[in-house]
Amino acid sequence: MLPLIALFIAAFAFGTTEFVIAGVLPEVAQGLGVSVPTAGYLVSGYACGIAVGGPLLALATSTVSRKSLLIALTIAFTLGQAACALAPDFTSMLLLRIATAVAHGCYFGVAMVVAVGLVREDQRGRAVAVILSGLTVSNVIGVPAGTAIGGLWGWRATFSVMCALGVIAIVAMLALLPRTAGAANRPAGLAREVRVLGRQQVWTSLILMLMLMIGQFGLFTYITPTLLEVTGLHESLIPFVLLLN
Repeated sequence: MLPLIALFIAAFAFGTTEFVIAGVLPEVAQGLGVSVPTAGYLVSGYACGIAVGGPLLALATSTVSRKSLLIALTIAFTLGQAACALAPDFTSMLLLRIATAVAHGCYFGVAMVVAVGLVREDQRGRAVAVILSGLTVSNVIGVPAGTAIGGLWGWRATFSVMCALGVIAIVAMLALLPRTAGAANRPAGLAREVRVLGRQQVWTSLILMLMLMIGQFGLFTYITPTLLEVTGLHESLIPFVLLLN
């Protein structure tokens, strides 16, 4: 169970940095000297990094030790958060977000494979649920907390805290993940992965998921400016709305 907790912490960190940008979007836009709609590309750019770069990186690193890869991805995440906290302009911030997103997409693919290899066959569903719950908890706790931190000390402080969370995740994986984690899993290979795209069920699932994500994040990305400008809600109440959301 302890190795799964280490993977959960990193999943929580990745999930928080993906979604917390919505809570501090107006502050980020002001700090980087761009409009709020332009700052929204920090969300769509991150999503593209996960969808495109994540799977490609996972395939490119299929022969790397799973534990070493997970730690390397979390280190990349941590450095990315530190760099985001210091980003001088919008372009550099966008590129840093995309780079972090590539690590994010690869991390979840590898982490779930490693997780099922750490437990008995009858516990594999629970192991995957633990990893994915990192995303759920990040929305429930991480995003409101990150938004509150941004409201108190500025949006750069939010990313600084994300960097500290990454350090905790690295230490946890170094201490708790067994050296042979994921060693028994055979790399899928590019040809095998591409053949899967020939299945109609795969495309149906992808299209349904795409429609769900567009509907969800089209609103969530601009939830803070909507609450401030349309509903007239005070900015100090935004974290509580995100918590309820």
